[in-house]
Amino acid sequence: MSFSNLRFIAFLLVCGVAMLLHSCTETETPDDCSISINSFNVSPTSFAAGATLTGSISFSDNVGLDNLTARNVAELYLSSDNSYSSGDVQLDAFTDPATLNGSTYSVDFNQIDIPFGTASGSYHIIARIAAQNCGGGVSSSAVTSSKAVTVN
Repeated sequence: MSFSNLRFIAFLLVCGVAMLLHSCTETETPDDCSISINSFNVSPTSFAAGATLTGSISFSDNVGLDNLTARNVAELYLSSDNSYSSGDVQLDAFTDPATLNGSTYSVDFNQIDIPFGTASGSYHIIARIAAQNCGGGVSSSAVTSSKAVTVN
């Protein structure tokens, strides 16, 4: 075997090891890729159609959300039952910046708009955080929490 062939084989071996090491770092994911809602509140819980509510949500994550994502990650829905479904009405909700304490975010909703024309009756406001990408092809599960409300 000639010296140039040995150099070429050594080059291929070094490239193979480098590719192997690079691919290992690309697939690392958190041990616990999860989000959980600790608390969810709205006020008032009895109101007329067209009302503006306030509220708050506290949630923990091991996903590594940044503050802007944490501020906007929760979506609010008006539902006839206490489970999220595609027929629920998404509510316009405006937030203050998220605050972080350890791995727990707190977000205040300074304006939650209930649509005009909403029929009187019992409803639930559902807070939903969709699945979040944790890297390496792994995602958290979507989570929800609900509060019973009455439209007068």
